[in-house]
Amino acid sequence: MLKGIRDEIKPKLLKKHFVVSDYIPYGTNWLAYSIRRLKERKRNILLLGSSFIQSHRV
Repeated sequence: MLKGIRDEIKPKLLKKHFVVSDYIPYGTNWLAYSIRRLKERKRNILLLGSSFIQSHRV
């Protein structure tokens, strides 16, 4: 199983019969978990910010 793959690459991998999944934290502690994960790897903050900006472009 591959994890952390960009969305635009996933269809290509699926065609090659790779198993690809999306991980989405949920439940009552999702926010605390997500913040902890961001703190563990500072680069994730930049990725989150750039993803947010790209998804909200007009």
